[in-house]
This record gives sequence, structure tokens and C-alpha cells, in this order.
Amino acid sequence: MLALEKLLIETDNDQPVVATVTVGYGDDSSLVIRLERTDYEQPARSFVKSAQISREDAYRLAKGLKVSLVELPALLNTRFGVDFTADLHAPAEASAIFHELLAFVSSFGIKCQMM
Repeated sequence: MLALEKLLIETDNDQPVVATVTVGYGDDSSLVIRLERTDYEQPARSFVKSAQISREDAYRLAKGLKVSLVELPALLNTRFGVDFTADLHAPAEASAIFHELLAFVSSFGIKCQMM
């Protein structure tokens, strides 16, 4: 669990493949963007991808967006999160949001360490 964690998307739990994208702070105060995909029919295809952004770079991103570090996960949720009351979402949508968010961070000249 991440500190100040926000859930950007969670796909339909009744399907054989479920994916989520979350953003929040890790134990070392780095900003973490995480894509988790669980395949219940083919568990070997399940994975977790995390992009880690140093605290200093997270501060640069927050400053560029004119928010505090505490507000940053919520802002990213507002900007990239989906409406959970709307249609059910597919795993491909979660992957797309993850990559869009990484591209957005990169547009500020910030590099992510993939884990």
C-alpha cells in the first residue's frame, strides 16, 4: 500500500483479467505509479510494473503543476482517473492510462525508474 494512494482505474473484477493503476508515495517518499495486472486463467501472465520518481523530481512535478506534494496524487487522479460509475473498463484501458501518465511525467523532463 502506498501513502496517499489514489486508484486511477480498476477493471471489471468479474472478468478473468483484472488491471489497476494506482499512484502514491512509497516508503522512501518517492512517487510511485503502479500498473498491476492479474490474469486468473493464466497466472504466469500476471505482473506488476512500477515507475518510481524520486522525491526531488516529484517536487519538481508538483511545482510545475502548482500543487503541493501532498496534493499531487489527487491531482493525477483527477487528470487521469476514470469515472467508476460509468462503463466497465478493460485491461487495455488501464495499460493506456499507465503509459499516458508516464508520458505526461516525461513531458516535464522527469525520468522514471522502472521496477
